[in-house]
Amino acid sequence: MQLEEVRAEHRRLGGKPLPDLAHIAWLISPHDRELLTKWGAWLDALASGQIPPLTPGQLHFLAVHRGEVEPETQFERIWIEVLTVRKKLEEERITWKARGNSGSPSTPPMFYACPSCGMVGSNCTCGRSWY
Repeated sequence: MQLEEVRAEHRRLGGKPLPDLAHIAWLISPHDRELLTKWGAWLDALASGQIPPLTPGQLHFLAVHRGEVEPETQFERIWIEVLTVRKKLEEERITWKARGNSGSPSTPPMFYACPSCGMVGSNCTCGRSWY
């Protein structure tokens, strides 16, 4: 793929939501949802190798994705949150199926909304230790 084609693919993916955003949106903050609505497809494509990195920042993002370095940017921190939420939901789905259930759990029991701010897990904005 030529450099201009790669750049065009990067631009095409910008402004598109994370493919599974509807499944994880209730577990992330409104600010993170907004960012993932605009850049989620691009981050997902970069992380999955669908598009190659073009900048040192994108190479660092991939190193964060692989767990080689700590996140430094907002995009990297949000991406780690996406990976964490996906992993927790997959673990809950596996447990759900292992118990002989069909389909998927509607609300994984490990997640509860804070009674004060309504956010889930580390997204609690009021600082209460409730989960």
